[in-house]
Amino acid sequence: MRGNSAWYIGKITALFDEIEGIAGRAWLNSRCTWAGNARSRAARCATNTGCIYGRFAALAVKLVSEAVALAQARGITLVDQSPIPVMSVAHAQDLGSAIEVLREVGRTMLDQAPSHRMSALQDLEAGRRLEVHETLGYAAREALRLQVSAPTIALCYEIVSAIDSLPRAA
Repeated sequence: MRGNSAWYIGKITALFDEIEGIAGRAWLNSRCTWAGNARSRAARCATNTGCIYGRFAALAVKLVSEAVALAQARGITLVDQSPIPVMSVAHAQDLGSAIEVLREVGRTMLDQAPSHRMSALQDLEAGRRLEVHETLGYAAREALRLQVSAPTIALCYEIVSAIDSLPRAA
């Protein structure tokens, strides 16, 4: 019955659950994007390359694992969604298993979108400023604020900030 308070409380609770899910998916999507963008900016390669090759895949595993730790510290519930199944990567049995999850993503991208390049790489190639302070910088600051260990995020932030500070070709 629509007139009783239990019905309204149920609707409000469902709405908050949906908002939390949307927030988690949005947070997850943006963090996966900057993890991929960090690799792309440094390597200047197609997105699939960053997932397929061992050292870049290992870097991505570290970035994703640190992003998941940040999400958990903020109380954000994450799910395996977006191009990178972050929970599968972060909770893989070992580094080799996590890398294999990413390699599968890379193989799929190679098959379906072989020339895909992350937006940050496109910005870099076009001579535009990168959104490094708003993405990796934000994550590095949040890690410090929340006292979450995120050395890979911090290092990638420094590297990409240095790349962003280079003079642009006219």
